[in-house]
Amino acid sequence: MKKRIIQITNSILLFFIILTLSPVNAQARIAPLDVSSVNYTITNVVLVSDRILEFDLYLKDTDASQPFELSIIQAGVLVNSEIINGGNITTAVVPGFSDLIAAQQLTTAIWAKGPTTSIIKITPKIGPGPGNGTKIKTTGQGTRICRVRITNSVPFAKARPNLAFCFASVPYPTKVFQYIGRVGTQVTTTSSNCFSEGANPVLNE
Repeated sequence: MKKRIIQITNSILLFFIILTLSPVNAQARIAPLDVSSVNYTITNVVLVSDRILEFDLYLKDTDASQPFELSIIQAGVLVNSEIINGGNITTAVVPGFSDLIAAQQLTTAIWAKGPTTSIIKITPKIGPGPGNGTKIKTTGQGTRICRVRITNSVPFAKARPNLAFCFASVPYPTKVFQYIGRVGTQVTTTSSNCFSEGANPVLNE
């Protein structure tokens, strides 16, 4: 009986030694990031001419302890319809203004007019696969996603553009996906971490 107790005691000790020396549970390392660990911003709003307005989108990793590898990104950017002034609007992603790897650079911006608020739908590229995505910067404004141009057929009205991210599925949601482990995982995107840092001037004042 004494021998049996010793064997059990030794087994328990061995179990705790293995547990102590084992690496941290992999699931803890790949847990989804907190909402505060990434910022998606509208910035550098510039009236290029009386008919052209441009702005940049940036994504910043605010948690330097956990590298952020981008999987997929898209944006719905709301725009005040008052600026249209009876004209016809076209939108485009301006080439040459992205810090993303070539495979992830966004190329399409679709304008959809609304009675009071219109939207620019900036559509995503397919994720390049884990290990191949852009590593998002933790310094400065972060990584520039793209530059967007709004062009009007007539001068913009004297109104503020009121650029803001849309989060609802209709008309078009803002979404960010990160590679966590080998899985593209959606990151929380709300007004708490997705917002405009750019000026909101009255156009053609």
